[in-house]
Amino acid sequence: MNLTGQDVYQKGQKRKLSNQPSAEDRKHWERVRELGCIVKDSCCQGYTTIHHCGTRRGGRKDHRKVIPLCWEHHLGANGIDGKRISFREWQERFGTEQDHLAQTHLLLGIKGS
Repeated sequence: MNLTGQDVYQKGQKRKLSNQPSAEDRKHWERVRELGCIVKDSCCQGYTTIHHCGTRRGGRKDHRKVIPLCWEHHLGANGIDGKRISFREWQERFGTEQDHLAQTHLLLGIKGS
């Protein structure tokens, strides 16, 4: 008998789907990084990284919903994923993820976001 990957899972058992970024996703990330930090204020420092938006409360990462942040705004003292300020405080100081995502897509010429 020839079993496929789905046949191995028993009824009612959830199948874990891979969420690995594709080559196309990685090219998109490079374009996003080239924009530089989307916050652009006086405390910007470090190389530009990408931040996945909308992953709070166990959300699944969408590799196209990313914004460029410098290290300081991503993981540093003023970081959205840092330990010193809360997510809510970060958004009050620097703007919401959705606003920054819309701005990123506008700068890249991506429609429908």
